[in-house]
Amino acid sequence: MPFTPSEVERPAFPMTSPRSSHGIVWLSSLLALFAVGHAAALGDVNCSVAGTVSVNITTHTVNGHAGCVGSVAIPEGVTAIGALAFGNVPGLTSVTIPSSVTSIGLYAFMSATGLTEVTFAPGSQLPSIGIGAFQGASGLTRITIPDSVTTIGGFAFHSATSLTSITIPGSVTTIGPAAFRGASSLTRIVFGGNAPAVGMDAFPNPPTLGYRLSSAAGFGDGSSWQGLTLAYWMPAPRTPSAVAGVGSATATVTVPAVGPAPTSSTITAVEDPTRSCTVTGASGSCTVAGLTAGSTYTFTATATDGHATSAASGASNAVTPTTAPVAVADPGALPPPPPSLVKGRTVTLRYLVRLLGVPGVTGVTLRARVTTPTVCTIAQDRIRPRARGLCKGTLMITPRKGKVRKRPFAIAVR
Repeated sequence: MPFTPSEVERPAFPMTSPRSSHGIVWLSSLLALFAVGHAAALGDVNCSVAGTVSVNITTHTVNGHAGCVGSVAIPEGVTAIGALAFGNVPGLTSVTIPSSVTSIGLYAFMSATGLTEVTFAPGSQLPSIGIGAFQGASGLTRITIPDSVTTIGGFAFHSATSLTSITIPGSVTTIGPAAFRGASSLTRIVFGGNAPAVGMDAFPNPPTLGYRLSSAAGFGDGSSWQGLTLAYWMPAPRTPSAVAGVGSATATVTVPAVGPAPTSSTITAVEDPTRSCTVTGASGSCTVAGLTAGSTYTFTATATDGHATSAASGASNAVTPTTAPVAVADPGALPPPPPSLVKGRTVTLRYLVRLLGVPGVTGVTLRARVTTPTVCTIAQDRIRPRARGLCKGTLMITPRKGKVRKRPFAIAVR
């Protein structure tokens, strides 16, 4: 059923003692009434599987409903989530917050014990996470704080006992007191920039691992800070680009968008992790050899700055290495074509001797006999090609003194 202004006058949440475990839940009706008043509803958002319960939106502010079950996607254009809007709503499991929201009110999701995931739309304009916003949201396992946030309010994630890891973006400059106190499963806090100003007892006890960039300021030189045990981390590099080669590929990495400059990056073939190469310095190229020609490969990059090694980047564009081209001999290096005669063109025997490259024929008498008269004939000191084929015979070379030399020949007629 819709959540109407008349219903605001009735407590939407249980009224408890101000000293109860829910803190100031008893103020819920008063705060909701202050936020909504009797303004006309601008719209509503379904927040139950059956579609029978809606979240009322007035003056661009979302004001929750105790009957919400499942997921809520707050529409773009809403600028605020009211104080205690979804406090003590155990059936709410996930919420999507649009980029237009610039305010999350006091204890907005306090004790929403069924809430497991909070998603902020890209381009979020949210400057801060309000005091106690997710306090006691004991089912919360996943939330990515937008880069627009500069302040995390006190008690914001107090007793969010299922939260195991969170990244504090580099934009955050202030974390309020007890912001993560009581988040007993939180073992990893990653800082994306310099150390923020931190309120009293901001982090869980016993100590949690805090990961800092080697280039970040404000964490000191020791192994601990604000009760956290410090370690280094390295952001994943940008996705590399790749160009195919002969049985290889050349991959290129560029300077990372955030974090310290790498001292080196390792490029690895996703399809064959045994094939890799190393780029020295913050950016550059290297060649991955030993790839199979005709197979498709993509590549990831990991970076190190001497303190930590990053996770792998996204996969590059796909490339297919080629085989080496077949060498073609230089035509000038090929042997000359065999000598030949032209049908119907009579030549002298001396021309035939030169054509055949016979040495020592100066001052000699030349005669010839042919054995293929259908192809060629002899008339005195001339040979006459008659038909295409192979003209065969014997050339007789008679010097003035000495023995007759006989030289068989076979020459094509074309």
